[in-house]
Amino acid sequence: MARKTSGGAVLLLWLLAQAFSATAAIRNNNHVFALTRQCDAGLEAMAGILNKPLPDPPAPVFQNTLPIHLYARTLDFYDQVRQLQTARGATPLPPESLPEGTVAPRHVHALLEKACRGVFDLLVAAGSQIPEEPDLPLGKTVDDNYTQLWRLTQRMAALVPPPNAKDVARELDRVSAALDALAKARSLHEASGTIPAADNTPSERTLLLISYQILHLTGRLQRQLDVEPIRPGSLKTGPVTLSDLYDVARMLSADLHRTFQSLNLASLPSPNPLRAPRSPI
Repeated sequence: MARKTSGGAVLLLWLLAQAFSATAAIRNNNHVFALTRQCDAGLEAMAGILNKPLPDPPAPVFQNTLPIHLYARTLDFYDQVRQLQTARGATPLPPESLPEGTVAPRHVHALLEKACRGVFDLLVAAGSQIPEEPDLPLGKTVDDNYTQLWRLTQRMAALVPPPNAKDVARELDRVSAALDALAKARSLHEASGTIPAADNTPSERTLLLISYQILHLTGRLQRQLDVEPIRPGSLKTGPVTLSDLYDVARMLSADLHRTFQSLNLASLPSPNPLRAPRSPI
């Protein structure tokens, strides 16, 4: 004769199931770090298929990076995967943008997982295998993951076209427009300086000076608005590349998005559209 299950036992089983489900869905900085390692192995395999060597650049020291900056860096890698898919004749991933609301590691992991899946699908289509998942590390931080994602984008630049001068100028123009929109929304004076037209090709030195000018304006404006000012550090030592300048512009875009969110101005136009995929090298 079957025994009846009490209501309390059923409730307990349900609570245990919910707890297990919630635990299984947790994604923190350690999970993000492990996924970057698996995806890096995927890039190595893809480079072998394409017979292209991957660089192993020394990473700068990144400090005070925020989850929104990490998400923006993941977006850049995601965009590179889209370019690689287009070059390989595969359907590219759908465009993504910075999210509304507070960004947490689980949001970064979800986006990175999509990008890595795009790489893995290309490997499978080429007859290769998906890299094994690495062991889960402990104690990883946002700065650790930003360094890992910086490395992924630098290595991916060997497989897809890197940003050019017009890409950088266009990103700076978007940042400038966002600063103006933010200043006007808060009844402040227009914030931006002069930005080269997108059909010009400014020098790297000019772009560097503009980047620092906008960086200064952004921090000053955030202080006036009682928002934590941007603290991205300085550019790496040595020659300045277009990729370095593009990184600064993208970080500024992400930080302005954070400022919009802090001031409940999410309805303003977002300054973070992705680059359109370009032809392969």
